[in-house]
Amino acid sequence: MVEESRDVAEVVRSIELYLIGKKIHELGKQGVSKLVFTREPVFRKREDVGTLVVAAGSYDPLSVAHVSLFREGLRAARESSNAEGLEETLILTSTAHFEKDINLRENAAIYDRVHAQEGFARCEGNVSLGFFNKALFVEMAESVREAYPNTGIYFLVGTDVMQKVLDPMGYQRIGLDSTETQRRLFTGSKFVVSQRKIKTLQGEKLVTLDDLQSMYPDSLQYSDRMISIDLENGYDGLEIPIEAVSSTLIRQKRNVNENIRDLVAVGISQFVDKRSLYLRDSDRYAAFVCARQRFADQHKDQPIASYIGELMAYLEKLDNAPELREKEVKEYGGRKR
Repeated sequence: MVEESRDVAEVVRSIELYLIGKKIHELGKQGVSKLVFTREPVFRKREDVGTLVVAAGSYDPLSVAHVSLFREGLRAARESSNAEGLEETLILTSTAHFEKDINLRENAAIYDRVHAQEGFARCEGNVSLGFFNKALFVEMAESVREAYPNTGIYFLVGTDVMQKVLDPMGYQRIGLDSTETQRRLFTGSKFVVSQRKIKTLQGEKLVTLDDLQSMYPDSLQYSDRMISIDLENGYDGLEIPIEAVSSTLIRQKRNVNENIRDLVAVGISQFVDKRSLYLRDSDRYAAFVCARQRFADQHKDQPIASYIGELMAYLEKLDNAPELREKEVKEYGGRKR
């Protein structure tokens, strides 16, 4: 499957996102917490946002199930806060694992996941996108509150993630006081929690927020800061239950050339096609990523305009030369991303 003719502006944008992610990842390794917005709604001011739902995840790719959760999260937040002002969803992608090796035949590079989300954000209107460079929710919460000082903030999570938030042993293992850390976390923010299946010694179990509060009774003091939700019962145009939709299912279907248009969020499928994403029998995307990052790294102190012409010419050669793609992936693909 040959990609459509490449758009220079789109390739430039992907390089921008790579350089932004790489920069704040380096700041994170130096101990500096940094939230960077890569896309915000036009004409709105952050101080005008009354209710914010924060969805932190990899979203590879963003599915209709995720969109359903976003909408249900906003509904729950709206009913909880009764705040005036605009409503907004902030999708945050962590750069904490920016250097982790990725199988580019099965997954998208981290910054391409954000790039794909830009189409969805433009379609929705009230969606912002950003990178954050720390792994802990308490650090993320404080950075989000700094960006939205007058806003009701709701973190949208599954019970699998919420368990990590509530488990005191997790904090103790990294040298943090669990009581103080949770106090900081729940001060000024709430959690909207969706039930999830969690692997246990007895097999998979559907875990609810009530289950977690029974497991961690100290969390009951924050019960007014946690809201339980479920996925919507239906989704227009979807032939399978919404709870059956996952990013893994989408990648599997894409790999065998099945139609995924009804499973991915609006604005995503065309990006997937253009990038030749999630095709295990194709090396086009892997070669594209390796070449793009190699050029960006080699010219890191120069403006993109100084090398984009050379890169575009090289990418055209890659499209028509399997041996060159193999060489590119072999020589550069082994490096950390």
